[in-house]
Amino acid sequence: METFDIIKSDVLQGSKVVLDVEEEGLDERTILSLDAATKISSSGSTCFHSSDGKEHCFAEAQPGECSSFADPEGRRQLWSWFKKAVKAVESTADKAKRLATDAANAAKAEAERVAAAAKAEAERVAREAAAAAQQAQATANNSINSMKAIALGPVYQASVDVINNAMKSANVVASAWDDIEAGAKIAAEGYMVGVMEVAKAGVWLAEWVNAHQCELGMSSLLGALFAVNIVNPLPVGIAVSTTYLRGVAIAYLADPSNSATKDQVLIACDMVAQYYLEMIWSNRSVENSIGESNKEVLQNAIAMTVHKNFEKAAAAFVFLESGAAIIAGVTVNLAARVVCYDQLPKGAAEWGK
Repeated sequence: METFDIIKSDVLQGSKVVLDVEEEGLDERTILSLDAATKISSSGSTCFHSSDGKEHCFAEAQPGECSSFADPEGRRQLWSWFKKAVKAVESTADKAKRLATDAANAAKAEAERVAAAAKAEAERVAREAAAAAQQAQATANNSINSMKAIALGPVYQASVDVINNAMKSANVVASAWDDIEAGAKIAAEGYMVGVMEVAKAGVWLAEWVNAHQCELGMSSLLGALFAVNIVNPLPVGIAVSTTYLRGVAIAYLADPSNSATKDQVLIACDMVAQYYLEMIWSNRSVENSIGESNKEVLQNAIAMTVHKNFEKAAAAFVFLESGAAIIAGVTVNLAARVVCYDQLPKGAAEWGK
């Protein structure tokens, strides 16, 4: 026996018809509609309606019940109709399958198009980000080089040279050398504008027999401190203040004329001065050498120096480690100068008042 499962279709008006039939004859068969209202068996006659509204009977019809289909010819006609119905349903199913396949292929093509567009956009954004990063780095390098190119008098240049050598001897990471030198240069430039005398409040260590030896010793001492404090991960105070400085630098570069940003620059300069000085102050030898009475004026000098040079250093401050190294260079130069020469740049005493 073969079973034809004719599913919902226009031909059968939504009814599901199960037809059991022998290939060569129609002696035994059963038709069952979804609503179970119609049954056909070899023992009786039953009728059903096709989509064209015609009544069709199957099996051995009783008198008065579609007798024209009870004879062999009628059954052959019925079988012919069912074959057409099956073919129509199969055609509809094939069409539905094709439409479903077409829809799936269209959806796949659209998904691939969207994915390709997203990939292209991501690659474009990545290229632009990489280009922007390269441009920012180039601008920062130009900033560093311009500060390193500052012309100093022999005395102040000698101090910068001492600091450079001390940083290398203290094993400060090589990538920070140029940045530290830039910081030391802008600090030294402040002395060329004018100096102020500070009290000899600290205590020289025994091996510092003269100012030059003092400068060598202080630079080496501070270099050892910064060797471990200007590399990631940065200490909390250094990280917080330098990160704030970085954010202000980014805002400043975006709109230098913004008055609110200018106020933030002042805050950032005071913040880095405070935290960098606190870091070196944690060393007892540094504390003793500078002296408590010079702590505030040294902090002022650091803040003033960073503020005066903020515009030329802003592009470098965008990079956290560069910013940390520049502030380190400023701090080392000013701290060594106040200890060994009793001097700070003019205006430090009045800063912040």
